[in-house]
Amino acid sequence: MAEDNLDYSSEHSKVHFTEDSGSKTHEPEIRVQCLEDHADIHLGWLQMKHIYRVNFDIDTDLCEDIDSDPLENLHAKVISVKWKDGKHSVELDLEPHKEKLIKEKLTLYERKAKSAKKFELILHARVLGVGKGTPSLKKGIKIIKSMRDEESDQSDWQGF
Repeated sequence: MAEDNLDYSSEHSKVHFTEDSGSKTHEPEIRVQCLEDHADIHLGWLQMKHIYRVNFDIDTDLCEDIDSDPLENLHAKVISVKWKDGKHSVELDLEPHKEKLIKEKLTLYERKAKSAKKFELILHARVLGVGKGTPSLKKGIKIIKSMRDEESDQSDWQGF
């Protein structure tokens, strides 16, 4: 048998990572980008078969008393909008309905006149399918309901 001339010392087996390795780390906050007539809200990773309660603040020039149409979107619904510290604090429910990327739109308007000033919320999220992992939720997002999977391996048969 030939002798191994390999050096197995610990100084040659270390792995070093630089501070900037090119990969993005998980941002713990919901990213809100407010523009003149709309806001892009980036929610990160979510999962199908769940309903989420999402809370974030937006800076808009709408008056303090604003509302939204509860029938505008099947998968997203504004629960409340409150004026707090010079900003609007928005609370909404979101149900991701398909895998991959979703983009849901909701419109806020001044309660005094629906035809007056409007502001659009555009929700962006990446959605994992059932059984494809559990996402790390950003601050301001909570699961309020987990729905039963109809395609489970369990049988519906009750027995004799």
